[in-house]
Amino acid sequence: MAPTRRTAAAAALRSVSPRHRLLTTQEAAAVARVSPSCIRQWTHRGHLVPAARQGRTNLYREDHVLEAERTRRNQRSPAVISGRETGSSPTPHTPARQAPQ
Repeated sequence: MAPTRRTAAAAALRSVSPRHRLLTTQEAAAVARVSPSCIRQWTHRGHLVPAARQGRTNLYREDHVLEAERTRRNQRSPAVISGRETGSSPTPHTPARQAPQ
């Protein structure tokens, strides 16, 4: 069976180095294992810069996406990821004061 355009394009994509591969927001999110909204936030905050646009779609270089993902994950400490702060004692919950009656 002769290869179709779709399989030829997929094979060409696999052979392109990550340095030159362009990804849509959804593809970048899948590569970085985050949500598409996270990729848009990284772009808005300057952590990730689109390499090109196709219509209204931002295209990102795969190596830039992976670099941004590593940088963002390394900035978060393991304690914060698990939901606990390190080095601080837990503060007891004090109930709100009630007005005297």
